Amino acid sequence: MVAGKQKHWFIDGFPRHLDQEAEFVQKCKPAVALLFIDCPDEELTKRLLNRGKTSGRIDDNAESIKKRLVVYHEQTEAVIGKFKKENKCLEVNGNRPIDQVHEDVVRKLRTVWTDLPAAPIHTN
Repeated sequence: MVAGKQKHWFIDGFPRHLDQEAEFVQKCKPAVALLFIDCPDEELTKRLLNRGKTSGRIDDNAESIKKRLVVYHEQTEAVIGKFKKENKCLEVNGNRPIDQVHEDVVRKLRTVWTDLPAAPIHTN
């Protein structure tokens, strides 16, 4: 992250547990919101196994997915709960077609990020 270059940051997959969230607040600043795309474990498992057919990721297998979901339920749900209590959780139903999920994600993000660009800006 380059100081002064970006007005907003979207960090994917972080924080995963309360210690990370506390450290982020201490070292940076409190997050404005958390985007939570909710989807049942069974559907997530199905999607990840399907992704594993082409992704080349060795962790897209039934055993690894089950372990990742256990960690999610044990650690990450607490982070989501904290953001919900603070009214900072932007929750989207992820158990729908991708175009509907995308529409909701953009709509929810615009509630906290009013100058959200129409298309993603890539900085690579």
